[in-house]
Amino acid sequence: MSHRIAAKITGVAGYVPPKVLTNAELETMVATSDEWIRTRTGIRERHIAASDVASSHLAVEAAKALLAKTKTDPADIEMIVLASVTPDMMFPATACLVQDRIGAKKAWGFDLSAACSGFAYALTVGAQFVGSGAHKKVMVIGSDKMSSILDYTDRATCILFGDGAGAVLLEPAADGEGILDFEHDVDGSGGQYLYQPGGGSLNPATAETVAKKMHVVHQEGSQVFKYAARRMAEMATRLLERNGFTKDDLALLVPHQANLRIIRAAQERLGVDDTKVLVNIDRYANTTAGTIPLGLCDAVAQGRFGRMTLGETTCKWWRSQQYYDEGGWKGTQALDGGGALMNGDVDFVQFGFANPQLNQSFTGTFTLNGSGTGGGTAGNSFTLNTTNSSPSTANFRAYAISNTSFVIVGLNTGRVVLGPLVQQQ
Repeated sequence: MSHRIAAKITGVAGYVPPKVLTNAELETMVATSDEWIRTRTGIRERHIAASDVASSHLAVEAAKALLAKTKTDPADIEMIVLASVTPDMMFPATACLVQDRIGAKKAWGFDLSAACSGFAYALTVGAQFVGSGAHKKVMVIGSDKMSSILDYTDRATCILFGDGAGAVLLEPAADGEGILDFEHDVDGSGGQYLYQPGGGSLNPATAETVAKKMHVVHQEGSQVFKYAARRMAEMATRLLERNGFTKDDLALLVPHQANLRIIRAAQERLGVDDTKVLVNIDRYANTTAGTIPLGLCDAVAQGRFGRMTLGETTCKWWRSQQYYDEGGWKGTQALDGGGALMNGDVDFVQFGFANPQLNQSFTGTFTLNGSGTGGGTAGNSFTLNTTNSSPSTANFRAYAISNTSFVIVGLNTGRVVLGPLVQQQ
């Protein structure tokens, strides 16, 4: 049995830029198809940051959301560990830029470059500083703007990646809780199969390196696939066994989202069913250091962790019974537990709404019977109109409303949610 690290995750938040790049749009850019991408990777779409948005901006949005969710004063953050292979620049560290922009004046920090392992490595590092007693509040961020290092004429790589960021807060854990253990692995001999050859001291930027496309991702997909599928399952099994657990004790696996086939292969080796595996690669693609914290965000929002304590605050998570998705209204979702949404239980959540890919137009005017922030007040109504030919780029908020408890949410995926809310236990 390993020794528990006296640190725990007390909050998680994520951010993806509003622009969505669908497989259908990629069909117009490179020799590929929606069917080819979906069957080989599981990806339907990915989020792409604007040209003037860098990894630091994505990280700042995730960090601010985390501070708000956990009601943490930025001045209380003592350390920031930021994982990224797409830093704004070689120096200063992106962590330093984030520290300044969120007002964490007492924090020190640094970047960690480990590609798709980046967030897991950064989490382990941050946990050591909390577990040792050196710090009480450490922010760990994974943020990558992968679109900045992709060749959009290379279908082997450009279809796989998206942009995004996620952040967690680490705080001291009491007896019987916290991070149990960690397991990492490096095989440097595989560096030739996934790399970016240009931009470092070996091949500094020149006109020649740019012309040779040395500043973009190069990958030998079959080699990466075989190694990842095998080692992910082996390491997860070893970690469970070392701590006296079996796969039956596993509540949820939140894997790196590189390829759905890699995830399913590892899942099969582990012997766990779909209910115990978080998958969101269809909506985000591979955001590199952002995949795991974004997965944690989705897991919490879907109630797959149940009730989650964030510092001193116990948060309740909600979802609607009905939703509008591609093709029209869907039926009532399977729900665990019940109970009406009471006024004041949730303040608000905000999502971006851009470039929806709906199969039909949908127009509606809705009246809110409660109060909200930034776009609606009690009794106000507004019109939502989306069509294939003229997608809306407006932002909408979801409100906690008493009595009728209606909510409208504009999601980056083009999903529109409408209906009474019930508590997700």
